[in-house]
Amino acid sequence: MPGGKAKRKPAAKPADADCKALGNAHFARGEYAEAIELYSRAIAESAAGDDEALARLYSNRSAAWLARSAAPCADAEAAAADPSAAAAARRAALDDARPCVALDERWPKGWFRLAEALLAAHRRGDLGA
Repeated sequence: MPGGKAKRKPAAKPADADCKALGNAHFARGEYAEAIELYSRAIAESAAGDDEALARLYSNRSAAWLARSAAPCADAEAAAADPSAAAAARRAALDDARPCVALDERWPKGWFRLAEALLAAHRRGDLGA
């Protein structure tokens, strides 16, 4: 700009933070499939090397999978057609809880998510030594 300083554009909010916030809103409304989709997008778009933030995203997605596995199915016919959907959701919760702990082993909530997923999946004793 002639005679003045160029105005700085405000820094764009990271896409993964937007997805996480939207995922949290969907989770709060009980819209678990939408929350899972948004957390998945946030995981894919997260900054490399930010293990703490990535652990929180895996934790949130694990919680959404667990909630989805416990939520009553709105469509009884669909539930009857796929009786293993809840078991698959519990396995997905466990699959997300493991990297949550691996990424930030000092974060207590990560261990809580892992224990919660193990109990939900009836896989007690799988924590190892």
